[in-house]
Amino acid sequence: DDGGVAAVRPGTYARRVLLSDRPAIVRLAAGLSYLLDYPHGCTEQRLSRAHAWVASRAFRDRLGLIGSGAGEAAVVDTLGWLGQVTGDDGRVAFWPGDVGSVPLTAWASLFVTEARAAGYDVDRDLEARLLDGLARALRSDAAGASVDGGDWAARTWALRALAAAGRFDPAYGAELTRRASQLDLEGQALTLLAFADAGALERPEQMAGLDALRRAVADGLVLDRREGKTVVTGLRRTPDVDDPYLLPSETRALAEVARALYRLPSADAEVEARRAAALDALLLRADGAGWGTTNATAAALGALTTALGAPDDDERPAPRVALRIGEMAIDHALDDGVRALDLDAPTPATLVPAADAPSLAARVDVRWLPRASGAEAEAVQRGFSVERTASIGVERTDVAPRRVTPGEDAAAIDVALGAVIEERVRLINPADRYHVALEVPLAAGVELLDPSLATAPPEARPSQPPTLAPTWVDRRDDRAIFYYTVLPQGTYDVYLRVRATTPGHFVQPPARAELMYDDGVWGRSAGSWLKVADAAATDENPADGAR
Repeated sequence: DDGGVAAVRPGTYARRVLLSDRPAIVRLAAGLSYLLDYPHGCTEQRLSRAHAWVASRAFRDRLGLIGSGAGEAAVVDTLGWLGQVTGDDGRVAFWPGDVGSVPLTAWASLFVTEARAAGYDVDRDLEARLLDGLARALRSDAAGASVDGGDWAARTWALRALAAAGRFDPAYGAELTRRASQLDLEGQALTLLAFADAGALERPEQMAGLDALRRAVADGLVLDRREGKTVVTGLRRTPDVDDPYLLPSETRALAEVARALYRLPSADAEVEARRAAALDALLLRADGAGWGTTNATAAALGALTTALGAPDDDERPAPRVALRIGEMAIDHALDDGVRALDLDAPTPATLVPAADAPSLAARVDVRWLPRASGAEAEAVQRGFSVERTASIGVERTDVAPRRVTPGEDAAAIDVALGAVIEERVRLINPADRYHVALEVPLAAGVELLDPSLATAPPEARPSQPPTLAPTWVDRRDDRAIFYYTVLPQGTYDVYLRVRATTPGHFVQPPARAELMYDDGVWGRSAGSWLKVADAAATDENPADGAR
């Protein structure tokens, strides 16, 4: 934004522009795109993507999202996935075979409830198992409610999910209300939302008993006056537990407080001022896409859809904006205060609001190609150290495999067509971590050998097992991703095998490790070239590849 003019930098390809005089609409579109494009797929990430898609259904036609068909696929996929990760106790895990948790079960139940209300085909037996599991967790000190002191936090999520499904427990709601002073701010907001889902906030006699809880939620915002406007400068009683299964964050707490305030009756002027300030603070916390993590982004989008309510159909003058694409100028009206524009050519575009236009928010969907090849990427350590080593010709018994470490031994890996390569990826982790993804992209000239298949040949099995068995392995055509719910401090090796199938000169991108809920902690290996030579071009040692 420079003097009212927003420009797309030359050299990039802007495919679509979304304009609105309501910033919340633009942030809603950005958050949904972030979730739809997110590369990983544990249960929480699938739930965040699918639940946000369902919750935003009233606005989706206006958002102009690219690739929105992925949203419908995400809902169907997630409903099927939940059957694989729900245990006999009714608790949902991050990955199949992993330990279940109460908060994750509550998020799953909230999604299933809303999906059913939206007309999706829901497995009623699964829905009942989830609710029964939450009911048991609510009424007992069953193991696994939390990892580090989050028992009450987990139970507030359980109460909220049960209430949304029509199984509100008044006795336990009263117990949590009496314990409001012992709950953190998010727990107080969730308890208030549970009463809202149960219809208690529409009954004056109930509100009298909930006044203390309402005040606690409203007073949880630290407010200040700046330039004549009420703003949120912080939160009181933010999450004080370090529970990796609960994924606590200040952004999510703010989102649940905002959602709870918007569910309260609107006659209270103080509540109205605080809810507006909470929504403004939530919008300011967003980055260029979402709110930092899938979990926080889904919570923020839930608050936005609650605050926006039904689409704005008021008859008001449609703001106008001038759009210049190269030498072409187009004048557009923002019907209903929002407009999506497709840009079909990779040319510079400039947006210029009309002189009488209100303040506008814009989101530009941009695609580009990096100038440098992934083969030239250098190793980076930002909390993880990753090293990738290739052993070439491991299928042979007459010649010892040749070992190459990109970035150290050679700028390129030379192999013969048909050769089998064993990849060893070493991950050095300096601290105990949770929710780690180790992604190993493959060059285009190879195919991944999957030893778990019944038809896998003997050479598909790596020579060694991993140092620590991953919680889950996602094998795809172009990569393998190893996921760890818990990864203690230490050095770990994973192994996989590929076969060279296509002659040519290919990019082998670096392997990358990252924390899925803290994108500031990551590391990658060096990239390299992979040269696959036709067997006829090699000398007496086919494993050595082309010279």
